[in-house]
Amino acid sequence: MSKLITVFGATGTQGGSVARGLLENKSFKVRGITRNVESAKAKALSEQGVEMVQASIEDVSSLEGALAGSYGVFAVTNYWEIFDQAREVQMGKNIVDAAKKVGVQHIVFSGLPAVKKLTGKACPHFDGKAEVDEYMFQSGLTATSVQYAAYMENFLAETNYTKLESGGYLFNFPMQGTPLDLVYAGSAGAAVAAIFNDVEKFKGRVISLSGDKKTVAEYCDVVNKVLGPPVQVNPSPMSPEEFGKLGFPGADDLAAMFAFYQTEHPKYSVSETKTLDPKSKDFMAFVQDNKEKIRAILK
Repeated sequence: MSKLITVFGATGTQGGSVARGLLENKSFKVRGITRNVESAKAKALSEQGVEMVQASIEDVSSLEGALAGSYGVFAVTNYWEIFDQAREVQMGKNIVDAAKKVGVQHIVFSGLPAVKKLTGKACPHFDGKAEVDEYMFQSGLTATSVQYAAYMENFLAETNYTKLESGGYLFNFPMQGTPLDLVYAGSAGAAVAAIFNDVEKFKGRVISLSGDKKTVAEYCDVVNKVLGPPVQVNPSPMSPEEFGKLGFPGADDLAAMFAFYQTEHPKYSVSETKTLDPKSKDFMAFVQDNKEKIRAILK
């Protein structure tokens, strides 16, 4: 009998990929949680065989019904929708509490490292998830934390490029030549499905997903190899501290993240990700998959 896995954020990048990965695994039935079951993305998932259920992470009364009958839960929260660490932490705790109450046997949370504890610099969108991780592991539930590296999908964000008078573009990540782990988040669901397939192996563990590790300049070289030579890094890249002073919402948060990425603390693993999902895609495969989207940005 197929086990039911309930996926939060099923219409988003991470959750949608996990839902697809579980469906492809054939060992699971999938229930997707969304705030709007009538959205185009929700309807598309329903057509693929996902049972779509309306619930809100902030409405505890709706969560228990949404999770009823679930063997497992994949939970993800989104700091960038609310810019409120305490509120995000409460959302995560609500999921954990509901999962425990209805008897979920395995919860996988999309967590992140505790940057402030490791570096002394507050990074709310990491630190909140780290707090939920800690709460989950102390809850008594059989649990796994999956920690995604930075998304390859950042290369699809027009705001990360600056157009040059020469006609080329700068890609604006303040990594100062330090290699950066990236994961193709929209394609990483198969790795999460593999975790649900072997609960004894992965319970109590933190699994850090990465599909590639290169310098930003090397990532730009891959883009140029596929699309031509329009992208380069700044020959005098700004520091994370300078990046944090740009003034847009969340700039200081992202600056702390980039500073963290340049320490010895990140433990992302390309090899373990490949073991979980032998078809895991590197950055070249990501660019090939998305070359028309990238080309549209680099007009």
